[in-house]
Amino acid sequence: MGCFTETDILLPKEAKNPEFMTKWSVIACDQYTSDISYWNKIKEFTRDNISSLNLIFPEIYLETESEEEINSRIKNIAETMIRYEENFVRYENAMFYIERTLKNGEVRRGIAGAVDLEEYSYKKDSKAKIKSTEETVSSRLPPRIKIRENSVFELPHAMILYEDEKNTLIEEILKNRGDFKKVYDFGLMQGGGKIAGYKLDEKNIDFVKNITRDFAFAVGDGNHSLAAAKEHWENIKRNREIKNPDTHPARYALAEIVNIYDESLEFEPIYRILFGVNPADVIKKFTEISGCGSDLNPHKFGIYYGGEYYPAEIKSGYNLPVKTLQEFLDGYIEKYGGRIDYIHGKTEAKELAKQKNSVSFIFETVKKSELFAAVNKDGVLPRKAFSMGEADDKRFYTECRKIKN
Repeated sequence: MGCFTETDILLPKEAKNPEFMTKWSVIACDQYTSDISYWNKIKEFTRDNISSLNLIFPEIYLETESEEEINSRIKNIAETMIRYEENFVRYENAMFYIERTLKNGEVRRGIAGAVDLEEYSYKKDSKAKIKSTEETVSSRLPPRIKIRENSVFELPHAMILYEDEKNTLIEEILKNRGDFKKVYDFGLMQGGGKIAGYKLDEKNIDFVKNITRDFAFAVGDGNHSLAAAKEHWENIKRNREIKNPDTHPARYALAEIVNIYDESLEFEPIYRILFGVNPADVIKKFTEISGCGSDLNPHKFGIYYGGEYYPAEIKSGYNLPVKTLQEFLDGYIEKYGGRIDYIHGKTEAKELAKQKNSVSFIFETVKKSELFAAVNKDGVLPRKAFSMGEADDKRFYTECRKIKN
């Protein structure tokens, strides 16, 4: 049996109403974590409407709310789910083919279904079929786990990558798209583009299950949400008597699988900058880690500090420069102090490095052809190893799935 399968999927009864769905579907909770104005606009836009905003916990509030406020928010989410339940229709044993038109006009194609959490691990050096690409920050899990423990259903924003260089899966789905029932088609709020969903027929569900049976998967977005789902399932197994673990709904998680070679997917680097350090000392110690030997990978870095530029080539046993750099930075901060930040733009990274006692590192991002090999060899990558497009291109909450019997 494969690790990706059909499941019962819930959609609002008004899924065919584009105006309703625009207010229903909200961006992933881990976006705009420093921009409260974005979330305030959404709150105003969805006011007095049924919206997935009322069923999620935007991460920005984790930094600004007290423990009492956080617990109250989690309680409200659970209560709102119960109130909303009568507003959903269930598609039994379903998979959805999804076309997401990004704001640049390109189309990302994926399949929504259930992944088996028994086949997933976020641990380092895991041999699981579904691996995390990003190092999991344990402090980010408890609120997500608590939400899931009290929830009637889940809303996914996980996007899981697979390798299909010839695009065999999606090409076959496209041949048959005219036979599928369209279940929604609407514009996303706040410049998020458009999205359309189609219910696959039984024949094509079987095709997806068969072709993905031997696929390896790597979590592209939603690493921490999937990790929370895994921990919730492990807690159920530890603390409760389960009569049918193979069919228990919490064993599975709703997710969208996307071909890593989808032309709309763009991998972008996330650079590093250190504050509160001696740049000369950082550079000296960084270059000292370079090893010798033909079996080591040479990684090139551009290092900026003040108005200066220093090119460096570091030989490392890791596949990717971001892994080499992050291992060094974590060790340096632990021993000598300093603060790290993650920067998307090269120009911004250079400008910030002009501040006193600051140094930034520029490097090439992971290539699509390198990702699976790097995860298999090096284990999970550092947090913020790369970015898949801009914030507005991330997955929006649209489908739901029951996780309690």
